[in-house]
Amino acid sequence: MSSPVYAYLTSVARYFKSSLLKREDLDSLLAAKDLRELVEVLRDKGIVENVQISSAEQLLLQVKKRAINLLNSLRNLAHNSLVVKKALDIYVALLNADEIESVVSYLVYKERGARVTLDANRLQLLAGYSDAMDSVQSLLQAISKDYPRIAEAISFAVGNKGADLNLVNGLLEAHLFSSLYKLVTSLRGDWQAMLKRILCGYMDYYSMALAYTLRRSDLEGCTLRQDAVRNVASSPQLLVDVIKGSEWGKLVKATTPLEALAEMKAVVRRNARKASYQAFEGDPFSPAGSIAVAELIRLDYQDLVAIITGIDARLKREKIAEKLSFELV
Repeated sequence: MSSPVYAYLTSVARYFKSSLLKREDLDSLLAAKDLRELVEVLRDKGIVENVQISSAEQLLLQVKKRAINLLNSLRNLAHNSLVVKKALDIYVALLNADEIESVVSYLVYKERGARVTLDANRLQLLAGYSDAMDSVQSLLQAISKDYPRIAEAISFAVGNKGADLNLVNGLLEAHLFSSLYKLVTSLRGDWQAMLKRILCGYMDYYSMALAYTLRRSDLEGCTLRQDAVRNVASSPQLLVDVIKGSEWGKLVKATTPLEALAEMKAVVRRNARKASYQAFEGDPFSPAGSIAVAELIRLDYQDLVAIITGIDARLKREKIAEKLSFELV
């Protein structure tokens, strides 16, 4: 890929980055006393449209719609770079992992003869494929051309016969991050190191999560040695000690496995945000900026979900802040 193409994509990524959340935005967002005040703040910042919003669900749909539109716009502008387009395809899937998991669970239960319903009005990414939702296989056939990486991830998740359906979402995300990491590390260039810093923590987190929940050791970590992953898969009680002994464990205070995993994921997300910002400090003639801004769009969406649901549930500011990818003092 020529340098002028990457220089153009980097300038586009910088433009998108300018419209995303900043550290100073968090003060006004977290200061909102209720959903009504939060909606006003989000409108002022141009995050949601000037439409009537009366529930957290409506607000969440608006925020997700914005994130999807940003990613799709970035993806459409990246048509001259195959590696960036592939990476953005994966980020579109990651952003819609909850919707994909919901559809897959519905289809699996339907195939088992259960009486289940699916609210098609809540679908965004897969809305155009509702006619193909008779079975997992029919959905895979329908989306394989437009979203091959989503089809691969679904096959990976559902193909694990020992997995509880509640774990499908985690399996989807694990496979998608693994695909993204392999894509990044398969190419040459100094920019690889920038993107590995963004993705490395996710690979370690999902290798631990799958080892603990499914006793699987086939997903390799990044800084974690494979024998550590195998040890957790065979002896789940070692999980907390392995996490605390890792690069990500310095801030993990939990003493139970699930709490330790949750704290590890929070640390990993904050690292990913920091590393994404740093990616813009390097060579503009690389895919790093485009992939970094895609990660920031996803992190923004997740943070806004945490803020919206937290304020709607009247959680204290510090409880909401613990879930964010921003480091707040």
